[in-house]
Amino acid sequence: MDTVLVVDDSAESQKKLRDYLSEHGFHVCAASSILSARASIEEHRPSIIILDFMLHGEYGIEFLKYVRQSHPDIGLIVVSDRADVVDRIIGLEVGADDYIAKPFHLREVLARVKSVLRRSGGAAFPDSLIRGDIFCFEDWRIDTDRHKVISDHGEEVSLTSGEYKLLEVFVRHPHRVLSRDHLLEMMASRRWEPFDRSVDTRVRRLRAKIEEDPTQPRFILTIRGEGYLFAANVNRISRYDFTVEAR
Repeated sequence: MDTVLVVDDSAESQKKLRDYLSEHGFHVCAASSILSARASIEEHRPSIIILDFMLHGEYGIEFLKYVRQSHPDIGLIVVSDRADVVDRIIGLEVGADDYIAKPFHLREVLARVKSVLRRSGGAAFPDSLIRGDIFCFEDWRIDTDRHKVISDHGEEVSLTSGEYKLLEVFVRHPHRVLSRDHLLEMMASRRWEPFDRSVDTRVRRLRAKIEEDPTQPRFILTIRGEGYLFAANVNRISRYDFTVEAR
């Protein structure tokens, strides 16, 4: 059972989220401050955090940075009652996997939580139903069983769940131009909206982690007016039939 940590200083919001998510099979814990949230992470080891950006005057950006640096495997959804696109961009740039504006529908929260937790892509990845594949390109290896990205030197790169899912989409569809809309549908089962820069933000963060020179990318290319293209040659290795497929 996945644990969801709700960080919100509103007792009413905490109760609504706790009751609803519990009904749908999640273990839910709550915190009303950044200090108690840090303690809850150590005690409950949540799979995902739903973070209200504003807590008694505390701005959640520093907590978001802390989680992303110290616990990169935890999913992060930022919630804010400020309908400001700047908040959304800042949250995503720092490492949030998704953003929800208040007021929100509880069914939307559930869908976003499931989307962030769906590391293997689920229905969004029709060709990922065979688990355990390893994808190799240049100096990188992606282990889809363990959701790890490892260099040829054996060093594991720390990716957020959103960054990992984006990279998995790319390696499963190399040498194809993928629009932002298509990428969002495959990553999060939702459609791209005007001024939604979540894909661009994740591409920028991903380039910083896997490209030798992010300003002159060799793997993730921008196709102006169309989207992105993964330009590396990818080898797909199956653990189960021991075959190698070059793509």
